[in-house]
Amino acid sequence: MSARINALALHPKRVVSEHTQRMAQAFLDSLCQVDDTNNFPDGEQGSTVSVPRNLASQKIFDGPLLQVLQPGSQFGMFTIQAPLGSGGVAHVYHATDSANQDFALKVPRIVSPWVNDLMDREFRLIRRIADPRIVQARSLHAVGDVHVLAQEMISGSSIDRWVRQGVPVGQLPSLDRVYEAITQLAEVLDVLHKQNYMHRDIKPNNILVDDSGQLKLIDFGLATRIRTLGNWNNPELQLGTFRYLAPEIALTCCQTTASDIYSFGRVLFYLLAGRLPCIDLPTQPDWTDARIAEQLTQQLPFGTPSDLVNLCIGTNAFDPDQRPSAESILEYLSPDAATNRPAAPASEDGLQSQLRRCVKASSAKSGLVVMALQETSEASLGDAMVALSGDENYLVLKGQTCTDEHFSHRAINPIVSELGQWLQNLDPCLRSEWPLLQDSPAIAQWPILGILASSHTRFAQATSLNGARETGLSDLAWLFQTLADDRTIVLCIEHLQHADAASWQFLRELQAVAQNDRVLIFASVDADDESAMSQVRSMVDAENIHAF
Repeated sequence: MSARINALALHPKRVVSEHTQRMAQAFLDSLCQVDDTNNFPDGEQGSTVSVPRNLASQKIFDGPLLQVLQPGSQFGMFTIQAPLGSGGVAHVYHATDSANQDFALKVPRIVSPWVNDLMDREFRLIRRIADPRIVQARSLHAVGDVHVLAQEMISGSSIDRWVRQGVPVGQLPSLDRVYEAITQLAEVLDVLHKQNYMHRDIKPNNILVDDSGQLKLIDFGLATRIRTLGNWNNPELQLGTFRYLAPEIALTCCQTTASDIYSFGRVLFYLLAGRLPCIDLPTQPDWTDARIAEQLTQQLPFGTPSDLVNLCIGTNAFDPDQRPSAESILEYLSPDAATNRPAAPASEDGLQSQLRRCVKASSAKSGLVVMALQETSEASLGDAMVALSGDENYLVLKGQTCTDEHFSHRAINPIVSELGQWLQNLDPCLRSEWPLLQDSPAIAQWPILGILASSHTRFAQATSLNGARETGLSDLAWLFQTLADDRTIVLCIEHLQHADAASWQFLRELQAVAQNDRVLIFASVDADDESAMSQVRSMVDAENIHAF
């Protein structure tokens, strides 16, 4: 490993794999290249890719290729009208349904449980955040063995085209548009980060501006909950677009909200200059960032305002601790607006505080505990689980049940996805000890467990995603029971009123397991939904139903 990779390592005692060494070297080399798109497959130049092809993990992207869809072809309930774009994981098409409604249809490139799980998590995350500056997710479908995401059609252009409007490279575009664009981008990142999410693929192609000037952040396929993320140290998780990737991801796989801010800084430089900076690092990099700051300043167009120069330097800092937060960026750009921004009310008797106290008080129980909420939009059961955060005696798996998710087990699928993420975060030698065998019916139902439960188990091509819908339930319940030998398993299911019959059946089976083992299930339900409340009362003792 080269001297400069050693110098950049944030955790010098950590064993660095050969793949990570090559990844780090390629990242450092890319910083001093004017254009690195020749290292990418032809169809992916300028689009979402993980890393150059020779460094891409084969495990995640194993699976048969799905043919590119042609205009006029039928795909499930959708008619393909035209291609809109292409990334490393999926193609996006303009599509219509039988009612002639327009959608941006996101279709995986390959048949893979891992990619299907990315699509599922993207749909649920967008539904949970529900901000006007984020693309709207309309529905989620299974077409054969792939999951497809139907999103709103956005009429507009990418942020760089909207800002630069054909201005030659090296010349400043309209500064009014620069300020407007980066302010909106900082606002949406502030929303994401305050809800404990990271986007992980901020770049011009993923930031659109519609015809009204409203920014729309798209492509949440790599986004994740921060508390779920942990300190990921597996090489296949070095995902993102290479030249917008934060150094801590490429060099150590550590990811925080500061990683999104680094990508923000790269986008800002691109908007100002029409290209990315070319950074020449010495053999022993200067970790004071002074050398980087000097080169950034020299390469920005003449006449760049000093506040934008300083913002470029701060957000492009190699040390993540030196980068500003999205909130700090907003205060820097609009200090008057920040001063006048109303403070969030600090009430100990607020609904969120009541939920948190109830979660803590119920943490010694087992079985199903239901929070019946009159105003489901005012508080989040998932956020209330912070009452158990930091306690190693609990493994908390959170999921949200959504309408327009056209699968069975709508309430259970996000929990399994979270379990898969947790398994992926384990050391490989520990993952191999989990008791799911190749013929497990739970893996037949949720193939993502087959990929993630063991470092040497791969079933992407051998398992049908549509088989044995009911047979995996008892096996999954047994898996939770086994994991509960070492800790209390806490399952958090939000919006249980949207659960399907198969999910209710699973919860009934899991109740029997939970009564004798350390399995605790928290669920929130709309108290005004009589059908859901009737189901709850048939399963749960009155003392375990808490009305808010």
